[in-house]
Amino acid sequence: MQSLAGWLRDNGIASSDWFFQEATAVSADGSTVVGYGQHDGNFEAFVARAKALVTLADLSSSLNAGGQAFASSQRSLSTMIGGAHSRPLSRRVTSGQSTGWLAGDWGKDEHGNRNGDIGLAEIGGGYNFGPVQVNLAVGQTWANQQQPGDSTTDSNGTYLLGEAIVPVNEDYGLWATVGGYTAWGENDIKRGYQNGGQQDHSSASPDTQSYGLRARLDWENAVQLGLLQVSPYTDLNYAHGKQDSYSEADGGLPAQFDQQADSTTDLRFGVEGSYPLGQSGFNLISLLETAHRFEESGASQSGQVTGLFAFDLPGNDYDQDWQRLGLGVEGQLGAGKASLMLNGTTEGEMPSTWLAASYQLAF
Repeated sequence: MQSLAGWLRDNGIASSDWFFQEATAVSADGSTVVGYGQHDGNFEAFVARAKALVTLADLSSSLNAGGQAFASSQRSLSTMIGGAHSRPLSRRVTSGQSTGWLAGDWGKDEHGNRNGDIGLAEIGGGYNFGPVQVNLAVGQTWANQQQPGDSTTDSNGTYLLGEAIVPVNEDYGLWATVGGYTAWGENDIKRGYQNGGQQDHSSASPDTQSYGLRARLDWENAVQLGLLQVSPYTDLNYAHGKQDSYSEADGGLPAQFDQQADSTTDLRFGVEGSYPLGQSGFNLISLLETAHRFEESGASQSGQVTGLFAFDLPGNDYDQDWQRLGLGVEGQLGAGKASLMLNGTTEGEMPSTWLAASYQLAF
């Protein structure tokens, strides 16, 4: 009878760092063996077949890559509301005027075990009809994450956003902003795992679709402390996203992943501040916000490791509460208005730090 080590060696898999103790099951066609043994001094369960030898722990960990890609793409869209459109009244122009702008957000997404970058670029415009100002924007989002086991995910998406800024009571400075967006994109996923002591990868590029709704109330200049103007607000956001089912290519242990869908609802309370910087025409702007996510965890991820077993992994727990601080400048620059704000969050389902910039013309 051929040993497991010999069978693997004949099929191109090195197993010199393994001491196999017992095979607990063999598939009906004899192509797959599961069991346990000593690996690098640790007691490990394993799965072995032609061109594949992996610990169950490593395989299970790597299967999270698909879910992490979906979550990363959803966070990139949250930057649209929390970044480029986090101060909607700054886009307001007078009745009968049009406006156009360019905006961008660039930052790091490194809360908890996350390790990646995130960004957004947008072009938009609007017109103030008097009773309401209507804005439309189109943009591109991107995000990448480095994960344990040499897994990587790259998310890219396009969105269309529409919003209306409506005076509720101009005498008291009350303004409502309502709107929504639709988005579509792709997640490039490279799932990494150790295969017979060598780094291996399986990959796929599933499509994503998302939409979101927003309702916000601003109390503009509710408090004035000397030259400092303070404006509180509340902001309610709902988002729904979907990642299509997909089958991986390449690698010794490709998998098939079921469709993944998730919905989130975030409520934010905050205050904005504005203070003139002498005669420069610029104001120091600030933002202090607290946010709460009503959902406790993200969507689960299910599927099938090709030829082996089905899996159903729970979604990651959310940090439901976090705070955000923003500090920057805004003012007249040439023919338009420029703004630049550095943002940071304490934890949670937003990027850890990002820089938001925009340039706006009114005509």
